[in-house]
Amino acid sequence: MSERKGFFGFFKGLGKSVQVETESVVTKPTQQVDETAVPSIVINPAIEPYCMGKLQEIMELCGYDVQVKLYRQSGDKIFIDLVATEDLGRLIGRDGFHLEAVQTLMRAFVFKQFNQTLKVILDAGGYRRRRRNSLRSKVMEAAKKVTESGDSITLDPMNSAERRMVHVLLEGNKDIASLSKGDGVKRHVILAKKS
Repeated sequence: MSERKGFFGFFKGLGKSVQVETESVVTKPTQQVDETAVPSIVINPAIEPYCMGKLQEIMELCGYDVQVKLYRQSGDKIFIDLVATEDLGRLIGRDGFHLEAVQTLMRAFVFKQFNQTLKVILDAGGYRRRRRNSLRSKVMEAAKKVTESGDSITLDPMNSAERRMVHVLLEGNKDIASLSKGDGVKRHVILAKKS
């Protein structure tokens, strides 16, 4: 009899019960309608309960004791928080790898079920907020070093959302340019002084 390895071997032995909790999603009414604006994406109302149920199923299969909580919808994005009582690190994975893997699965499931491209953003215990703040500090510190020394700095590899955040942070900077290089999981950002 083989040992249960969990989901891709990284979600094993973390309890069995999963709870689902939803909060009402508040949308603000628009004051004016800009007729030249791109129309907003209308999310099929069946997608939210589908995502919650599918995440519950995944967490159960992985053996996690997790509370799944929908906390926001914005445009083509649904934000879901996974609240675990223990072993948050295993749920998140190194540099958020496990969260990214489950997000990718959820996007594929939604597309297959509803034929709609939708970004399902998963967080666990405020990890993404902390990661953004930490990344912002590192980028600003690196930019300061590039300005002072004139030497370029290569940042650690990061996912596409984090690379985009770096580029957005520096897009108005008249002294520093940012450039993405590399392939796959080794793709990173280089900060260099503008000439």
